[in-house]
Amino acid sequence: SLPLRAMALAYARLGASADPAAAAIRNAMVSHPRLVGGTGRPCTDLMEVADGDAVVKVGADGIYGASLIVDQVGIALKVEDGDMRSAPVALLGLLDQLGAHGGLTAPLARWSRRLPQHARRPIRNTLGAVTGTLEATGMLQFSD
Repeated sequence: SLPLRAMALAYARLGASADPAAAAIRNAMVSHPRLVGGTGRPCTDLMEVADGDAVVKVGADGIYGASLIVDQVGIALKVEDGDMRSAPVALLGLLDQLGAHGGLTAPLARWSRRLPQHARRPIRNTLGAVTGTLEATGMLQFSD
């Protein structure tokens, strides 16, 4: 029941905090991303390609939180229907758009290009045949 705004603020603070406890948590997460999510998980893979520039953590029911450390930006994402397959696709789409918009130091564009298995996902029927593709299509609105 945590509002997304509060979750994004918490992730921004995790990335920006000089507090020793927060820094220890942040450093442990970026140093050992496989302990955060596990092998092959989107949050683990994203932290590995971010090379210390991001903390990313999956939550329950379609939630992702991220901290773009060097930019001190927090991100909270919730897929409304809770679909866990859609959440990493949406997060990578969001990061692509943030990177294209500019103004951030983190090299976001390279992240989704290096993670095509999480940026686009096949939709399969009960026989295993691909019937569609899950991909981010919406556009962020920026107010400059």
